[in-house]
Amino acid sequence: MKRFLYVVAAVAVIVVVAVVALPFVLSPAFISAKLSEAVEQATGRRLLMGGAPRLSLWPELAVEIDDVVLGNPQGMYEGRFVSMDRLRLRIGLEPLLQRRLEVRELTLVHPRIGLVVDSDGRSNWSFATPGSAVESDDGGSAVEVAGIGLAPIVIEDGDIRYLDERSATAMASAAVVIAAK
Repeated sequence: MKRFLYVVAAVAVIVVVAVVALPFVLSPAFISAKLSEAVEQATGRRLLMGGAPRLSLWPELAVEIDDVVLGNPQGMYEGRFVSMDRLRLRIGLEPLLQRRLEVRELTLVHPRIGLVVDSDGRSNWSFATPGSAVESDDGGSAVEVAGIGLAPIVIEDGDIRYLDERSATAMASAAVVIAAK
């Protein structure tokens, strides 16, 4: 019986040490750098992050970043394609331990999305080099970009505005919620 208690105590100590060490091994800075790199490679645009990334271990492995902005493509006016209060990434542990980032769910919290067609007919939602579609582990579709698998996108309390500069047509929608399956 004593031997069993020693084994249980040893396992408990290992689990506690692993949980305490995990944030140091899985750096949120690595995750945000990998995400920034992949977004720039996939879209030709910079992803700006105003806040420091925070790693959350419970109830699921996730990274949250405040004040995130994705700009318009070069050649269009200096505006923002999307800015959001918070970006939440639910990520996979096993790929992260292999120094890959697998995003299982991407949540945009209070995004302000500006869809623009300029006077030359170019849209700001057309991206330079889109990733290739792949089948994700859970049966849904994902996008593979520079070693990063992207899963469903969730929008919480979004504002979407559309402007066609050719015809001066404008539309807006507030409090948009899009949930992933």
